[in-house]
Amino acid sequence: MQQTNVHPQVLLSISSQILANKVNFPGKALHAGILLGFYNAKINKTDILDSFEISYSGKEELTQGEIEFLKERQQLRLKGDKWNLFKNLDIVGWYITDSNPHNYLKLHMQIQTLAEAEISENQTSFFKYLLCFDPRSTQTSLFELEDNKMQVSQSKIEPQSEEMIGITSLFSQQKSNKKYDLRVNSQLQMISFLEKMLQKLLQSLDDPQIINNPLALLKINEVLISFPQINQQNIEQDYFKLLIISYYCAILKMDVQRNKS
Repeated sequence: MQQTNVHPQVLLSISSQILANKVNFPGKALHAGILLGFYNAKINKTDILDSFEISYSGKEELTQGEIEFLKERQQLRLKGDKWNLFKNLDIVGWYITDSNPHNYLKLHMQIQTLAEAEISENQTSFFKYLLCFDPRSTQTSLFELEDNKMQVSQSKIEPQSEEMIGITSLFSQQKSNKKYDLRVNSQLQMISFLEKMLQKLLQSLDDPQIINNPLALLKINEVLISFPQINQQNIEQDYFKLLIISYYCAILKMDVQRNKS
């Protein structure tokens, strides 16, 4: 059976896009975008690692203007102007913030056709999935097109950990703040955001209950040790270190909130 792993980075990316839209487009209800990842044929596994947002007005299919926007975003990604790490990943599907995939059969087929037309010579099309993402609970469901219907994916999906739920909740549940651009378009921006978040968490340590929590202090120390190891000139090699830092920050945020309650 094929296995699929939806990595925390892709949910973080989607959540940050939603949060940015709360500021820029407060009336927008639906959010959609492209899923990026790679397929390992040797172990029959797909890793979904990141995403980028597309313009979508909620109709059965993308309008001509929305199609042009998708093409522009794809070309920017392949050039590596903003997505240096992910320009070599394949388009493996798309996402939408709706729990009912059956309304998007035409849109799924249209996006698949557009995605396959825009891939470069050294890439292969593995377009397969529709990920339905609930930004309030951060729960995800994967669907595939079978017999002209959107069916629940038969792939074995690796379970979401508390760390994954925590890091995405940081974005999807917090209030909008016009003073900060929380859209994460690059790993450097992500590092910068995590550093700011960590500083705020450290300021919370004035609470005696938190200071007396050995587990929280241990995790803070692990995060601080990890930051100097990141080589900002070569983020690609340090990608998984960055995810580890994300995990620690997410766990720590939950610990701080738990102790304050």
